[in-house]
Amino acid sequence: MEASHSGQLHRFAKPEPFWVSWVRIPPLPHFYFMTKLIISDTHLSKFNQRQFNFLKDLIEPVDQVIINGDFWDSWCVSFEKFVNSKWQDLFDLLLEKNTIYIYGNHDPKHLSDERCSLFAVETCDSYQFELFGQKFHCEHGHRLTTGFTMGKFINFYDKIFRRRPKILCYLIAKSERILFSLFPKIGQHSKVGQHTNRILKENLNADYINIFGHSHNADLDFTNNFINTGSIMCKHASYVLIDDKDIRLEKTRY
Repeated sequence: MEASHSGQLHRFAKPEPFWVSWVRIPPLPHFYFMTKLIISDTHLSKFNQRQFNFLKDLIEPVDQVIINGDFWDSWCVSFEKFVNSKWQDLFDLLLEKNTIYIYGNHDPKHLSDERCSLFAVETCDSYQFELFGQKFHCEHGHRLTTGFTMGKFINFYDKIFRRRPKILCYLIAKSERILFSLFPKIGQHSKVGQHTNRILKENLNADYINIFGHSHNADLDFTNNFINTGSIMCKHASYVLIDDKDIRLEKTRY
């Protein structure tokens, strides 16, 4: 990884007040601290050793993992093939980290089964947790954008997803990977993704810090209590780390 993070827990000799980005945190004993990793949109299908190594190195130092949708990609592979592929070498590590798995639009609940328990201790459509007195809401985001006027391009994608023509979905997914590999800014800063983020910001839960995926456009917007984790694919990665120090949106290549 070109960018690095230690993943180490901060130890205080004496508990003192500190800040988590924009939230003042009361003093807590060090044993309460833990590092949460929130990722989304890995779109795992055909095994990729480089992506595997990056994910393994990213997951190992943290205390808990939240997968915020589109973990595997049903447009390219069946759940049966996914759970029996070399990606399963990540599963024990994910279980060790008490992984929460949130369904996305490319890995919907009805296309998976009880074998999600091979890599996650809990599966859900959305997940809430509280840390340092602050409430967090995690959701992939596709359910909030469905039905909105999102432009012809996004509506086209929505129709494809609902009809699910297998060959067409496969060709689109593969074409996206080639395009994003050649022109990474298209995948990470597309107008479609930015538009999706704007729609998500219009549908926030006001009582929480809202963490989404789906758009592939990483964003950390303190003003609106909005975070988008971006994606980890095509040699580019973004993800969120929450620990005793702050909330960080990390971006890197692998």
